[in-house]
Amino acid sequence: MKKVTIINQNKGGVGKSFLTALILEKEKKAGSNFIIIDIDSGNRSTFKRFSENDDYAQYVSEFSLLKGDAIDKGLFNEFFERISSSDKDIFYLDLGGNESREILSLFKTIGVENVAEFFKSIDVDVQFLTVVKVGDRDCLDHLKNVSLLIEKDFKHTCMANSNSFDDESDDNYAKLQAFCKKGKVNIKPFGKAPAGKISDTISDYVRSGFTTSLGMFKGIFVGMVENLNINE
Repeated sequence: MKKVTIINQNKGGVGKSFLTALILEKEKKAGSNFIIIDIDSGNRSTFKRFSENDDYAQYVSEFSLLKGDAIDKGLFNEFFERISSSDKDIFYLDLGGNESREILSLFKTIGVENVAEFFKSIDVDVQFLTVVKVGDRDCLDHLKNVSLLIEKDFKHTCMANSNSFDDESDDNYAKLQAFCKKGKVNIKPFGKAPAGKISDTISDYVRSGFTTSLGMFKGIFVGMVENLNINE
């Protein structure tokens, strides 16, 4: 069975690309048979960063699901059928803001139960990772929309960007935990740096496709990779 993880959030600047970079490095080190597919029609930042890096190019690809501003059902079906017959085992879909909204619209139109049945018929197991910048109302609204739509049919994990809150006693993080518990959504922080908040420096490292020399910060990034947990 193919394993597909949909990384989503309806706005930029919340940590989707950061999380994707952590996943890329972790799966590469683990020797997994995986690929990250950049489906952000407005940016393609993940693909651009790593496709020209000889050490990472084989792990990234790109695809568009949009016709106009909406996800096309035919392209959607074709895309997942190609995944089903691929020689890869693990797929991470890096969605842009528009795709993150439109995939929910498509699920509503088709019917979530019908989408789940389609995935089952082609032997594809799908989970959602919704990235959240803690304290951001738009992020929380999108998290709620995803949760309400897919709660009975798909595994759903909230990935809370550690650079957006102080620690687990932070009031905003506590509220997010309470919401996730009520909605039966897993919640996992990512990107916590032992040296404090260094998001700008780490972002430079990620944006460079891991080519910028950051000295000790590179080591901190490696620690973030090792501590990443999305499947347990």
